[in-house]
Amino acid sequence: MRKTSPAASLALLVLASVVLAAASASAAPGVMAATATASTSAQPKVVIIVGATESTTSAYRSYADAEYATALKYTPNVVKVYSPDATWAAVQAAVKDANVVIYHGHGNGWPAPYPYDPNFTTRDGFGLNKVAGAGDSNRVYYGEPYIRTLSFAPGALILLHNLCYASGDSEPGNPQPTLSVAEQRADNYASAFLAAGASAVIADGHMGAGAYLDALFTQHESLGGLWGSMPDFHNHAIDFQSARTAAATGILDPENPTSDYYRSIVGNLSATTDDVLSARTAQYTAGAVTRLAGADRYATAAAVSAATFAPGVPVAYVAAGTDFPDALAGGPAAAAQGGPILLVGRDAVPAVTAAELARLRPARIVVLGGPAAASDALVAALGMP
Repeated sequence: MRKTSPAASLALLVLASVVLAAASASAAPGVMAATATASTSAQPKVVIIVGATESTTSAYRSYADAEYATALKYTPNVVKVYSPDATWAAVQAAVKDANVVIYHGHGNGWPAPYPYDPNFTTRDGFGLNKVAGAGDSNRVYYGEPYIRTLSFAPGALILLHNLCYASGDSEPGNPQPTLSVAEQRADNYASAFLAAGASAVIADGHMGAGAYLDALFTQHESLGGLWGSMPDFHNHAIDFQSARTAAATGILDPENPTSDYYRSIVGNLSATTDDVLSARTAQYTAGAVTRLAGADRYATAAAVSAATFAPGVPVAYVAAGTDFPDALAGGPAAAAQGGPILLVGRDAVPAVTAAELARLRPARIVVLGGPAAASDALVAALGMP
């Protein structure tokens, strides 16, 4: 982490900037979309969320209505999800394939003066209605594990407004954070959104999303450049490398050189406005797309097995991990008999494979290939006669 001079930070934004050449018509109460047309789904999608914030909610709805009008200047594909009907289910459905997600509401971040939750179950996400139609004080925090399940369009831009913690700030009345704490808060708040496929997360505690929307739809520039061009840029930029998201960069822009941390951006600052607006999810499946992977081929085979088979399988097949033919040949038999294929060395069982076999407790093990691929020492190590 380091503090840079204003000139150096502006240079960072300039270097990141890449100048390029030139829902439905009916919805549930509180979940509203612009009038649909035949081409709406092909247009960039903007989703505006207002969470449950007690007496402040009405003001946030007014801010969001102004942003809704701004977004409609550029795309007909705009969806509003407002308290008292902003439940998790409503938000989860609304943000599917969204290019831009705007949220006004409470923030619950970390570090904070509350008990630590290592899973961040209620932190770094949205404060939404527990049930629909029960008022603006009816709130539950949906934290990082929930946010990671959202299906934004690839490279979406997330705009968080009026939140505590998201930009590094504290709750009203609490002490100012140190620079280190402010960086951790902004980094933590962005991490789950970035894990869900967003390109960047911008948090702005004192300005709404209207100017961001105008710049996003009219300027061909990097997201770092967009953030630095806003009217509330204070020229107090402090950059840092994310500790939560590989290759992500963060910048804070406090209102004063060392306090009042109400602006931040974390993510891929070189991603462009065109990247955000052009990305749409290809509809190859109506379900989720997931990845199964390990540190190497042995760990990947173990990960596939762990995700597919419960302990007590009737059989486990093992094959050499140094070449593919034996494993390929045994695939149909393993599938037919309800067991996995795991990979081994010629003479030894890798630790990750041994751990998966111990978890599976197979009734029997079948070794694929002759002694050149799987030695007698390996067979002995597997506990076979």
